[in-house]
Amino acid sequence: MTILVAEDEALMLKTIQIKLSKEGFTVVPCADGAIALEKIAEHKPQVVLTDLNLPHANGETIITAAKAANPDVKILVLTGMEATAAKEKVINLGATDVLIKPFSLVELLKRVTAMGATAEQ
Repeated sequence: MTILVAEDEALMLKTIQIKLSKEGFTVVPCADGAIALEKIAEHKPQVVLTDLNLPHANGETIITAAKAANPDVKILVLTGMEATAAKEKVINLGATDVLIKPFSLVELLKRVTAMGATAEQ
């Protein structure tokens, strides 16, 4: 299963990429929103993990593009914002779940698998 990760914090992006790859997922890392938009069109991932605050295209744009490319895509928003209004907005745009930073890799993997993601073994 292909998971696109859009995260502008380099260390977090690399850490998530390594963890998900070790679990058997194909990971498409994207350091900014513009790259994520290109890769969504190219790879049509089944799962998207996206930060809300990205350079060149924000998380809301990523959600909209991912849903347009694949209406069945599962989207986990990674954000430091705990505002209920922000959570409601991304869920209304089509996000499946929201994970507040900081989070553990164990919790991230639980959320990804809860969305139905399965590794390629």
